[in-house]
Amino acid sequence: MSRVDARIIVGVIVAVAIAAVSVAATIVLTKPHDAPAPSVVAAPRPPAPPPPKPSADDRFIQLENAGFPPGRQVINREEAIKGAHIACEYIGEGHSIDEAVQAADDTASATHEPAIHQMDVAGINAALSVYCPEYRSQQARDDAFIAALTAHGWHLKDGPDKFRLVVNAGREVCKMMDQGKSRGEMVDEVYNVHTEGETRPLAENFVAAAIRYYCPQFQ
Repeated sequence: MSRVDARIIVGVIVAVAIAAVSVAATIVLTKPHDAPAPSVVAAPRPPAPPPPKPSADDRFIQLENAGFPPGRQVINREEAIKGAHIACEYIGEGHSIDEAVQAADDTASATHEPAIHQMDVAGINAALSVYCPEYRSQQARDDAFIAALTAHGWHLKDGPDKFRLVVNAGREVCKMMDQGKSRGEMVDEVYNVHTEGETRPLAENFVAAAIRYYCPQFQ
């Protein structure tokens, strides 16, 4: 074999080798990329728990402070709460809200503070809102009962307990009717005990008003 032929053969081999490398490189370069590994996503944080609801005592103190004159606030929490429950019991016995405020004013009158009435009103209102809300509607019935009596000629005597005494008498009418007394018997009872010699229609109006506001089932 001549040197020329040998060179030709070597050149062909080199060319073929270069072509093979180029094809392999093309295959490698055009091979699809592997999908990236999924990233780790942190789990969402659980929602924060709601703040605890204020207790009844907390709400009472908040309401009472809100009704106080500027710069004033409850100093003795336990005494304020105790006084609120006493006020509810007092109103539950038949006293009006105004009488409850007056009683609180009388208790605190030794302080001689001009703002004491506003503070007492705030305490009574807060007690009614939190501890004995049912007495607000009861107060409305009591007021309507008293107004009905006044409109029909009853002249209520002045005195710190006049509201309670008259209201309790009206409720007593219903209690006795629950026990079997008739409407006519209750008119006789009121006429003999409460009208002090006034006309019988006053007693009839009293029983009618008591039934209307305290025991409408007997109408």
